[in-house]
Amino acid sequence: MGEYLGSYAVVAVLALLGAALVAGAFAANRALRPTAPTREKLLTYESGVDPVGGGWAQSYVRYYVFAFLYVVFAVGLAFAWRKGVLTWV
Repeated sequence: MGEYLGSYAVVAVLALLGAALVAGAFAANRALRPTAPTREKLLTYESGVDPVGGGWAQSYVRYYVFAFLYVVFAVGLAFAWRKGVLTWV
């Protein structure tokens, strides 16, 4: 039983070390970055051009429907290929 739980302990220690590494990287970034916010730095930047107009844009639902149909078809095709349905007799 101790050997069984020991394998979980190794995984838990590695997960904690990974989380500590990520947290340390974020802390180092926060400590080392320069912070001097000005009005110009806080302005929205869009491809080198000052933004014009509102931030809301209308998008059509049909683009999402096409994307959803593509994903469904691609996944259905991969599943059928794996099952061997698409092989020629």
